[in-house]
Amino acid sequence: MSKIQNFLQGLMGFKKEVPKDKSANYIAFSDTYKFFEDINQEKQLNSYKSWVYAAVSKRADEFAGLKLTLNRIKKKGDETEIEPVKNHPILELLDKVNPYLSFPDLLKITQIYKDLAGNAYWWIIKSGDTITEIWPYLRPDRISVIPSAINFIEGYKYLVPGSGEFVKFSANEIIHFKYPNPLDPYCGVAPMEACYLAYNTYLRSSEYNNSFFGNNARADFILNVEADLGDDQRKQLMTQWENRHKGTGHEHRMAILSGGKGNVLQTSMSAKDMEFIEQMKFTRDEILAIFKVPKALLDPQELNYASAKVAKEIFLNEVIVPLMKDFVSTLNEFLLPQYNDDSLFFDFEHPAEEDPITKYERYKTLSLVNAIAPNEIRAMENLPPFEGGNNIYMPFSVAPVGGEVETNQGKSFKLGKVKDIKIPKKYNVLIKSKSTTAEMRERLIKELKAEIIDKKKKVMPPEVKQKTKKELFRESFWYAKIAKTDEDEREMRKVLRKQFARQEKHVLDSLREKSFSFNFDNEGEKGIFIKIFSPFFKDIIKAYGEDAIHMVDMRDFTLSQRAKDWIANNVKKFSGEVNETTKQEIRDVLGKSVEEGESIQQAAKRIKTVFNEISTSRARTIARTEIQHASNYASVEAWKQSGVVEEKEWLTALDERVCEICGSQEGKVVNLDNKFQASDELFGHVQEPPAHINCRCTLLPVLKSKEAIITNVKVQTEKEVKSMIKNAKTELDAELSQIKDTKNKLINVLSDDDE
Repeated sequence: MSKIQNFLQGLMGFKKEVPKDKSANYIAFSDTYKFFEDINQEKQLNSYKSWVYAAVSKRADEFAGLKLTLNRIKKKGDETEIEPVKNHPILELLDKVNPYLSFPDLLKITQIYKDLAGNAYWWIIKSGDTITEIWPYLRPDRISVIPSAINFIEGYKYLVPGSGEFVKFSANEIIHFKYPNPLDPYCGVAPMEACYLAYNTYLRSSEYNNSFFGNNARADFILNVEADLGDDQRKQLMTQWENRHKGTGHEHRMAILSGGKGNVLQTSMSAKDMEFIEQMKFTRDEILAIFKVPKALLDPQELNYASAKVAKEIFLNEVIVPLMKDFVSTLNEFLLPQYNDDSLFFDFEHPAEEDPITKYERYKTLSLVNAIAPNEIRAMENLPPFEGGNNIYMPFSVAPVGGEVETNQGKSFKLGKVKDIKIPKKYNVLIKSKSTTAEMRERLIKELKAEIIDKKKKVMPPEVKQKTKKELFRESFWYAKIAKTDEDEREMRKVLRKQFARQEKHVLDSLREKSFSFNFDNEGEKGIFIKIFSPFFKDIIKAYGEDAIHMVDMRDFTLSQRAKDWIANNVKKFSGEVNETTKQEIRDVLGKSVEEGESIQQAAKRIKTVFNEISTSRARTIARTEIQHASNYASVEAWKQSGVVEEKEWLTALDERVCEICGSQEGKVVNLDNKFQASDELFGHVQEPPAHINCRCTLLPVLKSKEAIITNVKVQTEKEVKSMIKNAKTELDAELSQIKDTKNKLINVLSDDDE
């Protein structure tokens, strides 16, 4: 691959090293491609005004309506199925790309940068291998591509405003959106660059007009009087007029002629002025044409129902949809692969809705030629089917052309019946038949086989150790457990982010009121967290307790007093530690701010940075650790209630490198009531998963022996039988006592009658 790239780069005249004297706007083909002196990306960004603003903002607003859908390709034999994905970390990321931007905001600024500069860049921020935030505010005029002779792109560098220093980014930290450039594969060509001459013409025309209205020395009309006026009379008449009709400059001027006919002559616009106005309209139309924005959508004079409808339809189908396709394709090629799942792909919903009249005519035509059943139409309109709606009927006078003929009592007969109504979904992006990884794997296998045959070598495949049933069970158990904890972690992060956002606002408000002192009631915040998270963890314990007990026994999980006490103590401890840490971090950054003599605004910026970290990486750590802690406790509590589990086994995480603490405990078994004890002297303290923050280790149940289980069942059965006998005896004694009372009453009554 490197030889091919070297050849192409040499063929295209590409310089492999970035000149040191170049900063922003580095152009790879410096010998063959140069911008005009009056055009650069900074000026293009500053051109966001007048009709350029109208066109670019219109495109950005429509583009921001993009509705993404995440899908997964599944293969069943030779057939391929596509199913929607509702829950995935990338969907959560795009729901809130960073603490200050929503997904529509991200789309708008991306499209604005592309239209003005031809390029837009996303900075992908990661915590480990997980993408946590996306920032689009890397100005295109300050970012440069660092070419590579091996990988084509080595990375990017960004010129920090006001410092003259560069910040470098690796290639996988940046996602580059650009328009194609026939002269440079690294830098896109913007529509703004194509219309820059027209924009300058329009801008200078507008400046001329502004100057014209403020300093026009031409009279708007001429006052022709019969009498001969002296200089004093002329000045007096002119002063009276200007006092009554005063403007901001030299507009609305009047000229005075004496010894004339005694009338008023109004000056008209010259042909040259009229040509000037037409030239401005022509320039405006050129700008809108380059940005492909119909004039009917921006100019009220062009607006009527028919033109607006057609213009809107053309604009969406011919302009916005291609922009969406390019954008989604870039996400599929450069963002999704970072999640290591080749079966995923993004699609989007088409923004243009079909005209109801056109849709009606299409359905009507299909029905008339008996090509569609009523329930098929209802399925396409998301309406429920009705009985008999799968049948297709034809007039009785027409001979059938296929299907089973059943005579109807009316004027038509049944032509056939649609068995399964499946409306195939149309996708707006190209769906790969197989993943690039799979294609690469197949190609490498073919090349390897060819090499083996040519050289007549015998290659023995490496011996693969088959996994035992126990190993397979341990893997399936862990992955099933983590799939559930991941969902609960996301829910807990949402709750945490909401509370941290509330705390941030409260701290910033108090900071502005009290200079460098702030208000953070640790005990009060602790009480709020306890109130919110107590019911949350109660549900968590119930859910994981039921799963654990149903795994080994048929009885239901009971939220015992012991479990209630654990919830209360754990939530209290967790709430106190979280808020104490938050308060200490705020105190530390304010102390640094005071030491460096910063203003209140700078201190507030530091606090925002603290809460940004708290709401992202720290919230993720808290949620993961606490959910794992609660789920493991619930499992042990459930196994104790079952009576058939005697011990618990440590199962280390399978998706990450095992640390020394967890590695020393893997596979160890202890009694349900005991804690794990590390054998290494370095970790001699008692351990229970999670052993550390972000730990994803869990527990497996170890059942009692068959004899012990049988004995336990016998004991439980005897207890239940004794309890039943005791209850039955109590009920019987009560009934006998009631019978005796009734008998005594009856004897007394009969005795009274005898008397």
